[in-house]
Amino acid sequence: MQSLKKWGAALGFIVVATSSAHAAQMCVGGSGSFGSVTVTRSGTCSDFGGTISGVSNGFIVSAVSTCSFAFSPAVPASQLSVKVVDVNDFDQVGFNLNGASYTLVAGDIDTTLTPPSSPGRLSLVSNQVTGLAAQAAGEGSISFTNSAPATVSSLDVVKTGSGGVIGVVCFDAPATPVPTLNQWGTIIMAMMLGLAGFGAMRRRQ
Repeated sequence: MQSLKKWGAALGFIVVATSSAHAAQMCVGGSGSFGSVTVTRSGTCSDFGGTISGVSNGFIVSAVSTCSFAFSPAVPASQLSVKVVDVNDFDQVGFNLNGASYTLVAGDIDTTLTPPSSPGRLSLVSNQVTGLAAQAAGEGSISFTNSAPATVSSLDVVKTGSGGVIGVVCFDAPATPVPTLNQWGTIIMAMMLGLAGFGAMRRRQ
């Protein structure tokens, strides 16, 4: 019986030790592995190596072009956003989710990145985000709340106009599990516990 209790305690330790890690928000501008999510960037865009309005290691997309991001595995749309800065009145930015044009609504645009004293704001015109004429370059965060797909495997940042826009893509990325105590360990422990119980029953007979 003592052996049975010891195996039960060991099994309980294994089950607790294999609990999943919490997700962390990542804001990225290029390809790479971030937690358990792999991001692949393609299209007509390049790295932005500086820092502007708190956005660093971002991407820059100029003139009429598209910057695409693929996510593996797909990420929940509710946890996905795009931060953009340096958006002028001659810049227009739209978005595709999973290859289909996304319809922006006013509630998708969060301008809290911009200090209240700054005139830099974003505006929604013809399903595109743009800056306001005769004001400082706009900046803000765009989320996807209007009947977006549940998960997003690809995001296109579609830029029109003559200027350039800098940004980062943000999402929640679960940490990659540490492979030391996994499900196989739990299975083996369960088998050993069963054998210990069987042996205890044999000894009683």
